[in-house]
Amino acid sequence: MLWGVALLLGVVVSGCATTGPRSSEHRAVEHRSSAHRASGAESHENRPLRPLIFVPGILGSKLAHAVSGESAWGGGLDVFFPRDRGYELVLPIPSAETGLCPAPDLGCDGQPQLVPTRVVETVPLGPYRQQVYSRLVRALEQRGYQLGDLSAPEPGDTLFLFDYDYRRSNLDAIRKLRSELDQLRRSRGAEELPFDLLCQSNGGYVCRYLVRYGAEFDPMAATDSGAELEPHGPPRGLLPRRMILAGTANAGALRILRELRDGRRFVPRIGRLMSPELLFSMRPLFDDLPWPKARADADSELVSVFIDQNGEPMDVDLFDAADWAEYDLSILAESAEGKFSKTERAHAALFGTRADRLHYLGQRLAEAQRLQARLSSSADADRAYDDNLDLDLMMIQGQATASPSRAVLLRRNDGWQTVFAGDREADRLSDRVQEMLAEPGDGHASLFSQQQLAPIERKWLVGPDTVYAEGTHFSLILDPVALKAIGDFFTADFSIYCETDEAERHP
Repeated sequence: MLWGVALLLGVVVSGCATTGPRSSEHRAVEHRSSAHRASGAESHENRPLRPLIFVPGILGSKLAHAVSGESAWGGGLDVFFPRDRGYELVLPIPSAETGLCPAPDLGCDGQPQLVPTRVVETVPLGPYRQQVYSRLVRALEQRGYQLGDLSAPEPGDTLFLFDYDYRRSNLDAIRKLRSELDQLRRSRGAEELPFDLLCQSNGGYVCRYLVRYGAEFDPMAATDSGAELEPHGPPRGLLPRRMILAGTANAGALRILRELRDGRRFVPRIGRLMSPELLFSMRPLFDDLPWPKARADADSELVSVFIDQNGEPMDVDLFDAADWAEYDLSILAESAEGKFSKTERAHAALFGTRADRLHYLGQRLAEAQRLQARLSSSADADRAYDDNLDLDLMMIQGQATASPSRAVLLRRNDGWQTVFAGDREADRLSDRVQEMLAEPGDGHASLFSQQQLAPIERKWLVGPDTVYAEGTHFSLILDPVALKAIGDFFTADFSIYCETDEAERHP
């Protein structure tokens, strides 16, 4: 991965929100005195006591073969080899009729099975090591945090990097996070565990859901019975206290649809292709599709993300699998069908038949709708949560990079073509239509999307609630001033940013 980090231009400071009285535990910034472990970090008189859990985005965790331990993603050569279109990472698409994997020898975890091993801190490239999250870890260690392992926590550990299998549903990641937090609580012999969350990109969905719904989710409940799950706070015994969302597309990002069309390379031209069909098999990507209700609720002119060549909105539902088929989106395009018929049988079996892919897509879109509806729900807007949900929230966002906001659908003789900002075909459109295709953001998520929160979450915003960093989606969290803001938020006396009569919130 190439992680360029730019200098921060500015910080927007807003007033503190009032969400009611704080508990004595929450009002205090917890520290302890002890010798720093031998890790090269600077010595501190005071060190944070409350654990901080970092939840990265998609592809931020290493994957390895469960049996051999060989790296599948996160090692230095993994960004170049094998030249397999990323098929080594594919989760097979189940049969629409049986719900089983299309080939018994593949297994629902692919062949062979892959497991997450750790968060990607550095990537070795020959004699060099490309920093990924190591810069973040080092900055937090310099604030007094001690890096530990959630699967085997030790006394004194205060910084934990949460790895997860981002090919699977975000709901699986949420359940895994809950389980490991419970394990951390038990390891400390405590009935309750106060903790902080630093959530990047897709990690923001995981964190936001956990603090409001725990780990409960039945994607078909509303369809089957009309019942809806109400927000009820985090799981019993888990007490989130402070949370940062860094580069989270809270209302989705159209860039996802572009990558589902083109795939992605992390090293231009010579890097390993993460093919469209691989990305199609990665469940969390569908959660990050643009959520139209957010635009409608904001009275935005941009409700439909699809327009025609004249800039007129088109009635295309991004959460309807039939529309994906009709308008040739992603691997459901007719031009992609030949690719599956020509590939070797073992690879073709990974993706099933066209009927299997349509059925799978329908399930993913329904689950994504349910997740986004719950995250944006106002059902708990006026709720006075007990002390188990007494949260301070800050966001790190990007606003200086053009980010896809609309796509043009062009009728072709053999079907439909989707055109995004930056495509060669976009140059043939009028200036007015070209301007409609992008808006300010971090290159992935528009600023509008990054700013969308549920009403209760807005009440949690405190201090300088938004730090605007330079750089793109993947590098915002590593910006030097963003790193300082992260350290200040989790360890410093944050009341200096608040009004005098609110200073008692964090003395």
